Amino acid sequence: ALSAAIAADGGCFQALSNRAACWLAAEEYAKCVDDCTAALRLLDPTGAYQTKLALRLLVRRATAFCWQGEFEPGRADFKRALLLDSGNKSLRDDVEMLVTTTGAAPSLSAFMGTALPNSRDAALAALDAAGVQRPAGM
Repeated sequence: ALSAAIAADGGCFQALSNRAACWLAAEEYAKCVDDCTAALRLLDPTGAYQTKLALRLLVRRATAFCWQGEFEPGRADFKRALLLDSGNKSLRDDVEMLVTTTGAAPSLSAFMGTALPNSRDAALAALDAAGVQRPAGM
């Protein structure tokens, strides 16, 4: 059904996203990567990827990359997803489990290569970017 929807409307990024989830569950990782990439291009051709759907697509594609042993593009997608939602403990835990299970690295921090911002740092950076004075003592 999803393939028929995509054939009828190649711009249907929701169908591509759903089919990518099916490919991931079926361990068809290359097909998952292809559908995620196509959906991301349709969703946001600029590459800004600021939506929840983009976050899901990045995580799916990163997972597929890692299960294929392609850790560099997987790391890039996971990093982008974690930067979009740095306070998501469940996402961090899932990424760490995948990283250690696939043998990509011994830990999340080793895999990511750099420390990810925490919620406090992200909030302070947002204040700085908006030109708002930080609260006293920060």
